[in-house]
Amino acid sequence: EDYSKKPHHMQVIYCQSENVRWDYNLRKNYGVFCNILLGIAIGAIVISTIILNLRVLDMIGMLAWCLPFIKYWRSFRKNMKADDQRIRRIQESIHSYLNMKEALDEEGWLKRAVDLQERLFEHRQKTTLVPNFFYKLMWKKQQQDEEAMAQNINNEQ
Repeated sequence: EDYSKKPHHMQVIYCQSENVRWDYNLRKNYGVFCNILLGIAIGAIVISTIILNLRVLDMIGMLAWCLPFIKYWRSFRKNMKADDQRIRRIQESIHSYLNMKEALDEEGWLKRAVDLQERLFEHRQKTTLVPNFFYKLMWKKQQQDEEAMAQNINNEQ
């Protein structure tokens, strides 16, 4: 969004803040989407074993199909939790920086902006990838939210 009414160093911080919010919301929605999708897959396997009225051994064999899904889900949740913790720490840093707006000069702000950029780079190296189709699904709503947020920020002071 356009933060050109703000001082240069604040423009950078606000853009990084927008980037972090965007990433956090996208990941949160993607996590919910994947949990629902994996739940449906496991549910379909369990329901199909019941509907087919299988013998116990056949049912155990059919339920064994659930194990890879469960293993993947556990790994996925662990990775998403690590991503969430990392992005929340970055958000907390941004909020603490914005709470001390007047305490820093431009050079102090630029040092913080570089620190945030390094942390965002590290986050992107380690993070779970979100497919483009999901990003495209969420883009319009997220863009509207960010436009409203930028409008509020630009109207301050």
